[in-house]
Amino acid sequence: MGLSFNKILVLACLIQLIVPAMAMAGERYVLSNGGSISFYEVHDGKLIRQDPIVLGLGWAGPTYPVLRKSTQSIFFAASRVEDRGGWIYEAPLESNAQDKAKRVVEGRNPALSPNGKKLAYTKTRIHVDEDRHFIEDSKLFVLDLETGVSRLLVQDIDTYAPPVWLDDNRLLYSLNISLDEDNPQNDLVLLDTKTGQREILPFSGLKPAVKIPGRDEVLCGDYFGLSISLLDLKTRSIRELLRNKVFKVGTLPVLRPNEHGFLFTQQNWKTLFWMFTEMRSLYVRNWAGDEEIVQDLFPLSGGFPLEK
Repeated sequence: MGLSFNKILVLACLIQLIVPAMAMAGERYVLSNGGSISFYEVHDGKLIRQDPIVLGLGWAGPTYPVLRKSTQSIFFAASRVEDRGGWIYEAPLESNAQDKAKRVVEGRNPALSPNGKKLAYTKTRIHVDEDRHFIEDSKLFVLDLETGVSRLLVQDIDTYAPPVWLDDNRLLYSLNISLDEDNPQNDLVLLDTKTGQREILPFSGLKPAVKIPGRDEVLCGDYFGLSISLLDLKTRSIRELLRNKVFKVGTLPVLRPNEHGFLFTQQNWKTLFWMFTEMRSLYVRNWAGDEEIVQDLFPLSGGFPLEK
């Protein structure tokens, strides 16, 4: 039996107490574990939590932190009691910044353009149809951070994860239609936010996670938690990096510093033995395929590397 969302949040809070908080030289990250956003290091094969950035009473599910280099701040999605829904916040990239966080826009799944001037995000409304079925109405917006004006881009989008900016105008996102593993549909969309031109790419079941800097390649997970792949937009081809037929793989890998590989989550025998079927352990992997586990039971919910 899988864990409920509330149990996962409780486990995430316990994890942040278990993982030691100490400063050591190694690969540095900002990561969300679903219960907090913190500075982390990977050192000697272990994930080490340093100071929290967003942590405290009243914050629920701070996820998908993205860096705005020009202001040394992060955007992230979270809920607070007074929000009555999910909002995107901006906070300084510093320890214990939750009290300095400011509302930006109502929504989820923030994605910042490379020039730091536009923020893509999703907004979902749930309503009941005539047959009393719950229907999700999900839309994709872009917010001009200089003018504060939001613009609707897409009526129907998969809300599980943020879209991916390819440059300052083009977005890559997945539609909410590829739910049949045996008969998936082409559902990966390339959108020019300036002209409105859309192209459905000949791929199905992919979840774009992050663009590789300086290259026309995007690291992707998939709907079914089976693989991680590299999508080459220039050749319109896919190179599978990882496939596991036994254990489920997390759908949102995070790049390592200097693009040396990526972090990803995956089930293992320990998580199955503990009956944590919805939980994954955190692994670090290079492009040659070498990998090692760095933390058990880490519900990775977005993040980014900190370059030295």
